[in-house]
Amino acid sequence: MKIKAISIAAFLIILSACTSEPAMTEQTDDGKVHSSNQETGNTETENHEAAHERTLTPEEVIAETEKQLSTEVPIKMPYTLNVNQGYHLTAKTVSDRESYQVIFFQTEDVIPINNAKLDQLSDDSILAVLSGQNFDSNEVASEEISYQNFEEIGGKPVDLGYSITGYQDAGAGSVYLSWNEGRWAFTSWHEQKILIIS
Repeated sequence: MKIKAISIAAFLIILSACTSEPAMTEQTDDGKVHSSNQETGNTETENHEAAHERTLTPEEVIAETEKQLSTEVPIKMPYTLNVNQGYHLTAKTVSDRESYQVIFFQTEDVIPINNAKLDQLSDDSILAVLSGQNFDSNEVASEEISYQNFEEIGGKPVDLGYSITGYQDAGAGSVYLSWNEGRWAFTSWHEQKILIIS
């Protein structure tokens, strides 16, 4: 009986020595919990951070894009942009002291902001283009941006809600919808691209 008990104990010791190290959990000073497996060397935190980078919300992409701009021009960014189901928002930026431009893309794959892959995308991937520039005077700015009052230009009136009237026009195989909000002029057409002029 003693020999049998010793044999079972020895077997359990050998069995436990052959199993992999259990996951270890520790909490850091900043309150984050890290779980790791000694054999793989991977941590759940690294995986979570990598997943977080792959799934930034449009609002987070916009905030990160703004950080990429280096200019003295006051930066105006949208709060959010709607992307198609299953697509991801990303952007390409160009900026200097007197101007900036942001091209927002929607892509099937996750592409980081200002990645070289964005140069290979077709225009169909462009969701919106936003730019800002300093001018010497209001007169010069007005001449440069060619602000359009669509009520004066005309077209078929369309009620867009919120007391905004748009004007629809067709030409060259495209249907255009244009409207004014304050000092802003907006135009969209059937490819769902938007031109914003302020």
